[in-house]
Amino acid sequence: MSDDTPEVLLVNDGYTEYYAEKLWAMIPAVYRHEDGIAADPGVLRALVTAWARQAAALRRSQDRTWEDFFIELCSAWAIPYIGDLVGTRLLSALNRRGQRIDVAKTIYYRRRGGTLRVLEELIADVTGWEGVVIEGFKTLMRTFHNLDLAPVPAGRLTLTLPGGTPDLRRSEAADLVGTPFDEYFHTPDVRRTASYGIPKLMFYLYRLGAVEVRGVDPLPQAAPVGAAFTFDPSGRSVPLFAPRTRPEQWEHWRHAREYELPRPIPCRLLAESRYQVNLEDAATLVAEVGLTAAAAADLRSIAGIHFKRESELRTRLAMLPQAAELLSAGVYPEILRLAELPDCGKFALLPNAVSIRLDGSSVCLANHEVAAADLSVWEAFPFHKRALIDPEGGRLLIYDPVPASVLVDYHVGVYQPVGAGGFSRRFSARPDTIFGGGGPLGAIPSTGVVCISDSRTYSPIADISDIRGLVLGAVDQQRPYLRLNADWTLTSAPPDPAQPDPVMTLEGLWVGAVTDERAIILSGDFEQVTIRFCTFDPGGLDVNGNPIPRVPLVVAGYVERLVIESCILGAIRLAGPGAIESLVIRDSILGATGSAEAVLEIGVGLVDMARVTVLGGAVDVLRLYATDCLIAGKVEVADTQAGCFRFSAALLGSRLPRPYESFTLEPGTAKALFVSDEYGQPGYAMLQPGAPEAVARGGEDGTEMGVYHRMGAPFKLDGLRAKVTEFMPFGLLPVFVVET
Repeated sequence: MSDDTPEVLLVNDGYTEYYAEKLWAMIPAVYRHEDGIAADPGVLRALVTAWARQAAALRRSQDRTWEDFFIELCSAWAIPYIGDLVGTRLLSALNRRGQRIDVAKTIYYRRRGGTLRVLEELIADVTGWEGVVIEGFKTLMRTFHNLDLAPVPAGRLTLTLPGGTPDLRRSEAADLVGTPFDEYFHTPDVRRTASYGIPKLMFYLYRLGAVEVRGVDPLPQAAPVGAAFTFDPSGRSVPLFAPRTRPEQWEHWRHAREYELPRPIPCRLLAESRYQVNLEDAATLVAEVGLTAAAAADLRSIAGIHFKRESELRTRLAMLPQAAELLSAGVYPEILRLAELPDCGKFALLPNAVSIRLDGSSVCLANHEVAAADLSVWEAFPFHKRALIDPEGGRLLIYDPVPASVLVDYHVGVYQPVGAGGFSRRFSARPDTIFGGGGPLGAIPSTGVVCISDSRTYSPIADISDIRGLVLGAVDQQRPYLRLNADWTLTSAPPDPAQPDPVMTLEGLWVGAVTDERAIILSGDFEQVTIRFCTFDPGGLDVNGNPIPRVPLVVAGYVERLVIESCILGAIRLAGPGAIESLVIRDSILGATGSAEAVLEIGVGLVDMARVTVLGGAVDVLRLYATDCLIAGKVEVADTQAGCFRFSAALLGSRLPRPYESFTLEPGTAKALFVSDEYGQPGYAMLQPGAPEAVARGGEDGTEMGVYHRMGAPFKLDGLRAKVTEFMPFGLLPVFVVET
């Protein structure tokens, strides 16, 4: 049972019907007959049904009693009792997942206490994050002596020189300094919070996860050669992420390799490729591509040699007598395919982390056709490849022939499902109408369930009129991009006493604009409008430094109840006679840092906000209830006699209703609170590790204020510290380093 499952469930186990029929059969037939012909028939049957519901509840309680003996199945209330049996120190009750895993694996931890294997497992078990643990004494520089072993290839790169002396000829090793894969040795640092020292255990934490978006239309860019694109359909420079591929075989534990962790992909890692020709490869090429005997003999002559990059292999092949045949277009790619070793970044990341499909093909480009490159400036590269990928900037360059269409799959970094994304939203409504394939999105029905089945780009978007009951959403794990070239107006049906009041739901949509600011306009009279897991582009800069316009939500009609859940919005405002009786915002992000415009301007009705981050801009409302909110802008509330402002933060000089346990932000400090204020970046709206304690732990239950309140980072980190102290070797000091 999930830790978020309530104790009382709506189930369809048939118990109620079973006991109803059983009790009904026990009643004499004369009473059953009289119940059917009475002036008010069915009273006795209704009473029996009520008894049956109680009998079913008792039966379920008895069944649950047996399950409460097992930590994997027990109810939340039973976890402390089972924990007492094994004598564990319970984690915070707010970390229900970690608490359950801790009790389940306590004996396992004790049997293996003090090992790096257990310490790395604790990171995932207690927090749900990924991590790597490094012993500090192994990173310290010392004098080399003759008993030391010579450097040998280990893992991904060759070790540094004896004693940890840097090899200045290997620039790739310099990129790893300060990471868990650092190859250089360091002088000791005796400060308690420093990383390098004899009694230090360094815990490198990766808090972000990688979420895949599939079948995306990349945005074309101007380039002097070939076809240039950004992976992001809005034109932003977004880093590509590596998915978590760490093996779960803890009985054969080893440190995670760099490409197995969910983190931004450096260009160096995507370019890493290693090759080794085997004796049987020559025979395979003879059979598959008709390699001549002389060329096969040349290929066998380099069998068993380890090449650390493709250029070394190509240079060696060029030195052989049959180089022309071995480097020909029909043979050389097959040599690369057969000789590539699996323990390298390129093999692991392509196509698992990122893939490219051209001209409507369902097969992605092969590894030998793709290379990594720095495309911060679009220019021609003297490369014998079909496509170049810049994973750090999310750029793509494809050489001739220029494809008619391009689709890409890639991963983005996500801390919590907010806004439109490729994560699961449990959208399971049966669709009445399905759109797919990208292009124009017109003639959208005004009633029923309308689904978009992919993550393609759609433009232009037709207005929708006469909305009576409409659900417009993306299929689960899809993220369609709707690109507006005009305001998008959604109009309700005229009032009709014979029909229910109009309602509408938007879910899983990313809405952007082509050039100028475009708005989503709600017109007419709606009983309720629900917007869930949507992104109405908050604006920013594209890959060329040009502004990306924001897409505000404008209410030009009357909405009795407007619900915003897990969304990213640029602004919400009224226009003309527009009015909102009740605005409810939950787990969402509004505005942009440094914006001087009003991000929330609602002069009528009630605004109820919980777990909301406002990155910037003014908030001007009539009445406000705010809980666990982080508002990095000035708040003006007209009616301060109603509402409250609790466990939240706002800018100095704000006019607030009844502040309670709240924090005041100094002007100019808002930008320093966040890892990134740019939409599309992995750390978007995340608090900096050095954020003020009153903000980082100022929420109602001691967690951070704002949209990521439910992630519970403070108590997860506290629980990790407690468990690490319990199971690490005596006399060592843990040092926690946040990598993402």
